[in-house]
Amino acid sequence: LVQSSSTSTSIVVGLVSAGQISVHTGIPIIMGANIGTSVTNTIVSMGQSGDRIMLQRAFAGATVHDMFNFLTVLCLLPIEVIIGAIQGEGGPLYWITKGFTEVAMDSGSKGDNPLKDKSPTKIITSPLAKVVISNNKYIINALSLGAPAAFSATSVNTTAGCMALGRRLSAEPNEGLDGSRALLTRRLADGPLDCSTFYCVGKDLDSNFKKISSSGYKKDLTKCKGYIGSADIEKCGKDKCYLDAGKYWVDYVEEKQIIKIGRA
Repeated sequence: LVQSSSTSTSIVVGLVSAGQISVHTGIPIIMGANIGTSVTNTIVSMGQSGDRIMLQRAFAGATVHDMFNFLTVLCLLPIEVIIGAIQGEGGPLYWITKGFTEVAMDSGSKGDNPLKDKSPTKIITSPLAKVVISNNKYIINALSLGAPAAFSATSVNTTAGCMALGRRLSAEPNEGLDGSRALLTRRLADGPLDCSTFYCVGKDLDSNFKKISSSGYKKDLTKCKGYIGSADIEKCGKDKCYLDAGKYWVDYVEEKQIIKIGRA
């Protein structure tokens, strides 16, 4: 049904992996697949049937491939079958493949997979991919978690530098996170701090905030404690409370470049 030896071999590998057939049984099947694929070059050589000389040369080349496969199977299959019958588990090919597997996997117990999360393809291509293009996965994670929840403060500590409620540093309205943008300018040069709005940031989002920019996390996020009343802070529960998480969200998540081209 399937002429491709690669496809047939892949099916056999899948069956062995699923435990439907044993390695001992799979060896002669793969040998048979390699003999079956010899038909391909013979069919290709027939494409030269318009010229008797070229057909003869093409068929001779195809026959070399055929004979190599036939002679290999003719030599190895009887040895594999005879020694396997004597030993009871498998022949030379079985034991060679088993030895290679044990060395490669380096695992003494069934079910362990030391190659888990270690894709050879990823290991090879990752350095080159990072030179050409890279992305900030923490920004993507933050976007998937959504913007932090915004609340209006009911009391502020003016002695800590907060501006009294009812006054604003800017004419721009504070639309919260449901609007296009919250009040971004919280502090004027040497001026009071706008504590009228605070944000509750979940544990996962807070972790991504820190990983996006550790310096920005320390410099641009102001914790609520000492600036607004404890009753307001308690609204966040187990979440972190910040005065300027809305601005941080816009500057470091919404407006920051996710994909970097090259090393620029």
